[in-house]
Amino acid sequence: MRIILAIFTDRFEVYGSLKPFFEQYPQYAELKDKIDYTMSRKKLPFEHSDFKLQRLNVRRSLNGA
Repeated sequence: MRIILAIFTDRFEVYGSLKPFFEQYPQYAELKDKIDYTMSRKKLPFEHSDFKLQRLNVRRSLNGA
């Protein structure tokens, strides 16, 4: 399972996809194409002066199932 980790200077937030991030922060919608390209095609975190977005793989449970 993959998550989107949004790291701000004073907090972090976790999303299941980028869609809820853009719903929460519509002021960053103009960066959508750039964020999609960086995170999907280049497989790199996206860094902005206000935040950093990183895609992480996480396990669903501790027993590996």
